[in-house]
Amino acid sequence: MTFTLKKTMSQNGINLLKFLEGEKFTVYLDKGNNPTVGIGHKITPQDNLKVGDTITPIESGKLLRNDLSYAERAIRTHVLVPLNQNQFDALTSFIFNVGTGAFSNSTMLRKLNQYDYSGALAEFPRWKFVTNRETGIKDEDIVLITRRKYEADLFNS
Repeated sequence: MTFTLKKTMSQNGINLLKFLEGEKFTVYLDKGNNPTVGIGHKITPQDNLKVGDTITPIESGKLLRNDLSYAERAIRTHVLVPLNQNQFDALTSFIFNVGTGAFSNSTMLRKLNQYDYSGALAEFPRWKFVTNRETGIKDEDIVLITRRKYEADLFNS
């Protein structure tokens, strides 16, 4: 049995995401050395932006809505069990951060689809590492540890 999820991230979820990510209007390099702008938007070649370029708040909002659509679609595609709005928001934030590929191949998703909500919840803290794109070095990151706590708390509420 599958469930069609028509949810989108709520304003509460967006507010949490803004708190976790912050919002910057100048392109910068994140901890993984990825060019980033707005609310955690990883720059792509189509964005035609480089470090130091600036965007407007309206452009930041458009980038966020587009980025969220990928995370929301990943939930609709891969999650086969019912989710409440807080669970949906927590997973959207999580996927926004780790990517759709990482989520679709995760133990978290496997446990969730087995109706093991507590097992899925227990997976959040495991996602606490950042890998530098240039060096390949993987380090535990206090910001990710904190972020996963917020996401897990939301998922569990």
